[in-house]
Amino acid sequence: MRTFFKKINKNYGFEIIFFNKIRKFSDGLTILNHNMNWDRYESDHSPRFEWFLTILNIILFELSIYYLYHQE
Repeated sequence: MRTFFKKINKNYGFEIIFFNKIRKFSDGLTILNHNMNWDRYESDHSPRFEWFLTILNIILFELSIYYLYHQE
């Protein structure tokens, strides 16, 4: 797994992840999964844009852009 993180400005940053194995084949098989999420509600959730592509239980590429100072 390769991870890269960088600040965009003082409030937002982004993270890119390549080749992240999510589970073993004996636990199940994800053949193809594509997800894009744009959560913009600061009061309910962490404002975040996420995009990832999974093939054969490996996340090939994941991009997250998010608010750095959100508190759960």
